[in-house]
Amino acid sequence: MAGWGLRPDKHPADRGAPGRAERRSAPSASTDKVPGAGAVTRAEPPRTGPADMVIAAVCEVLCVARADLDPRRSLRDLRLDSLMAVQLRKQLKTGCGVDITAGRLPGGESLERIVRDLTVAAEPV
Repeated sequence: MAGWGLRPDKHPADRGAPGRAERRSAPSASTDKVPGAGAVTRAEPPRTGPADMVIAAVCEVLCVARADLDPRRSLRDLRLDSLMAVQLRKQLKTGCGVDITAGRLPGGESLERIVRDLTVAAEPV
């Protein structure tokens, strides 16, 4: 292994994938003490609609921040591969209750159009 420049105690899989952003957990909800009362209040999580849930799933699978996501681009342009498409399809099915084929996700449609179509499909009749 010395010829390859690898140390026996280090495996390439232990390092993060090159070019991929590290996943960071969201900061925990802040707690504020009310002066004089000693009570602790917790911030409520923001309410999310179906479109926000779909965008959040896309961000998680692509490992990108929401601010870095351009909804006018296709998921293929955002570097979604076929394995990520299957993972995203699974997340959308379990988390949002939306069924979509994994073949449609890396297609040429913009993320904006996919989100619009999925949120219309997710709304109860």
